[in-house]
Amino acid sequence: METCGKDKQRVKGERKLWAAYLLWFTVVGHRWYLGKISPVYVLTLGYFGAMWMADLFRLPAMVREYNTFVYQRSAARDLAVATGVSPSHFTSAG
Repeated sequence: METCGKDKQRVKGERKLWAAYLLWFTVVGHRWYLGKISPVYVLTLGYFGAMWMADLFRLPAMVREYNTFVYQRSAARDLAVATGVSPSHFTSAG
């Protein structure tokens, strides 16, 4: 695995902040990319633009939250493999 930063390693499924910012221009693309899409958000085009604009400032925290989930899932999978538990319990889509 490649190293990312000082002590983190890249994990499959990790999201990039620059990609989320690029998708922000599509109104709902950034939410889809981070798994936070909802029908209400789509139908109201980001709550009539208010939440869409707020997401511009919230994107770093949203990406960090998503990546934390991915890192934790990866660590749990690695621990399961090390202890002999079937990793099939950790195959949820992310």
